[in-house]
Amino acid sequence: MRNTYITITILTIIYLAALFYGFSQIGSPFEARHVKVDENRVRKLHNIKSLIENYYSTHRILPQNLSDLNITDQASIKDDVTNQFYNYQSVDLDSYQLCATFDTSNQKKDLSAYPPPSFPSFLHPKGYYCSDMEIPEYLKIKSNFQPIPPIQITPTPALFLPTPTIKIYFSPCGKYKTTKECDSAYLDGLQCSWYACKYVCLTTGTDAAEVCSGNTLKVVTE
Repeated sequence: MRNTYITITILTIIYLAALFYGFSQIGSPFEARHVKVDENRVRKLHNIKSLIENYYSTHRILPQNLSDLNITDQASIKDDVTNQFYNYQSVDLDSYQLCATFDTSNQKKDLSAYPPPSFPSFLHPKGYYCSDMEIPEYLKIKSNFQPIPPIQITPTPALFLPTPTIKIYFSPCGKYKTTKECDSAYLDGLQCSWYACKYVCLTTGTDAAEVCSGNTLKVVTE
């Protein structure tokens, strides 16, 4: 009987020691829940960081607040526990802060479970903490890029062509008998027989044929 009691006592001590060792390594179930909640906070901050960079890439400026991101799923930028928006504030033209309240600290833990990149930005202590963020250099280069203005080239008229002149003629639209004929002369939607028109014809000289047909004809209703 005495031996049985000693055996049970030893097994109990071993069990309690193993249980204590397990809690010291992975934490209690209550603490593990807080760690999981904080990991989800980190993932959301990482997602917000990506959204801000996309906004900067498009607008070439930081958003004034998170509502400028026009996010349909508002829960993606809110804390799951408090249901409050994560705190965002711009610092200067290309840097900002994202803030949250954490239940645990991950500063001495293995970061392999945390989303890449920029691990140092997501190291946090327990309590309220703001991570300093900055727009990547490749996006800054894109934002500062100024396109080269197009070169204006003034065409030189051919030497063998005479200088064009403008002649203005007045004629009733009745010469066009159908709507199709009116359309071909840029009289869209007009009933030709009811309008007087002014024909602006381009000629290449006093003796040249007048160009008054097809796409070159300009018609102005009076």
